[in-house]
Amino acid sequence: MTDRARRVSDEIIELMQKLCTMPPDAAKLGRALLDIENPALLNFTSAQQAISKLSRELTELTGSPVNLLDPRGRTGTFATADSRALLRGLTKIREEREAASEETDRRLKLEWLRLSSCLDPEPLRIGAYQAHAERFMASAVQLMIEYFPWLDCTLEIEPSRGRSDKYTGQLQRRFASGDFDFILVPRESTQRHLKPVYTYSFRVIGHPSVLANLRVDGESIHISRLPGHRLIVGSEGSSSRQRLADLLMDAGITMTEQFELIEENNPNVMRIRAETGQGLAVMSDEYSAVGGSRMEFPYLVHGAKRKHCQVDMGLLREESADFPRQQAFAFVVEQLLLRERGRERAAAQA
Repeated sequence: MTDRARRVSDEIIELMQKLCTMPPDAAKLGRALLDIENPALLNFTSAQQAISKLSRELTELTGSPVNLLDPRGRTGTFATADSRALLRGLTKIREEREAASEETDRRLKLEWLRLSSCLDPEPLRIGAYQAHAERFMASAVQLMIEYFPWLDCTLEIEPSRGRSDKYTGQLQRRFASGDFDFILVPRESTQRHLKPVYTYSFRVIGHPSVLANLRVDGESIHISRLPGHRLIVGSEGSSSRQRLADLLMDAGITMTEQFELIEENNPNVMRIRAETGQGLAVMSDEYSAVGGSRMEFPYLVHGAKRKHCQVDMGLLREESADFPRQQAFAFVVEQLLLRERGRERAAAQA
């Protein structure tokens, strides 16, 4: 092979892959031409010539005769065994070319955002509760600083988890008042249309000996096994306490009647108090100390099918704002989601 090897066109790679995946008795060149993404780019004669040239080049490379097409007169021109032998290579080439094309598009978009954001002097304001910051928002702001170091990007942690109703907390009230460009919210009630960013689960925190007695299997504790224990909870009106009360109510359990409650507003202190045997805490695994690399706290499950108690989180963006700084943050969020999906695929294949 020469150092300046010829690039086989995307259309021929796609066409050959179509031929290879057809049943041998139906793998006709004319039929495959109809199935490619842009059939107008190739006709029968040009495709036949290009594949014949590919056959000659592969013959030269391998030192053995390679025949990729079998003309059978009026019956048609069919794929050969040599063609079908190329399938794995063709598939890999298409996957990598598509990935390279997506990366080129990504880089181009990033370049334009970098230029336009230089002309946007206003600050970008990100609001989050501690859990949101640990699970996602802090990583997003770190990537913003890496990609757009000239932008004034601020992450403000809202300490109050109090709610005025079932869904509206202090963070959402401040967002509605114009304090933030982006926040994370549960995809509940009126927010079901939001694109999901991540899903968190609830974990049961406690002394290892207590958790061992409550576990039915190695990974979870059923919500019905919690009554009779002290519960460490946030203050009345806090989002974490209200959500736990709702989960218990759905299971027919009344928090205020069936538990001794210990109030603690600091999530870090709540976890430490639970781990040292002062009671049980039900916490989101958004917190890195709960759902990070240790992954040793059991999931809270409910119902006969032992489903995980989970909440989908979505990104809420100020609808009227579409300046370069907001576009840049939306781009960064998409990059983080792509990275997470890549890690999930890798973990599934491991």
